[in-house]
Amino acid sequence: MITIYALISKIEVQKDFFVDEVVYVGMTKNLKRRLREHKEKEFYKCTVLDQCETKEHAKELEDYYIKLFNPKLNKCLNYLGEYGKMQDIIKSYNIDNFGLFCEILIESDVKPVFKDNYSKIEMDRVYRRYNDFRGLYK
Repeated sequence: MITIYALISKIEVQKDFFVDEVVYVGMTKNLKRRLREHKEKEFYKCTVLDQCETKEHAKELEDYYIKLFNPKLNKCLNYLGEYGKMQDIIKSYNIDNFGLFCEILIESDVKPVFKDNYSKIEMDRVYRRYNDFRGLYK
């Protein structure tokens, strides 16, 4: 049996008013062992979201819950790879002509994987096109 779980943290939304936030979604066959491996993550509880028999189904369920909760400590999906917020991905590039980059981005019709998260692979493709165009105008 494979368990899909969420790590929960408390966040302060107003002075002295806290709510639960899902900070990580994962899957494992041994939840106790896996929780011990999350020493670096800050959370106060774990909750079981789902259980299933096959790894393929577990991957689908894990991706579903990552898209649903958008946890800040998850960085990739099983089927779509690494993702991130657009501004974080763009900051990692050395862009000297932001207007040109935006034109290429719009023309490329890149859509978010979910919410405001974009595929790193798709954004890298846009960045390569940007560099090609930039090279033409130097």
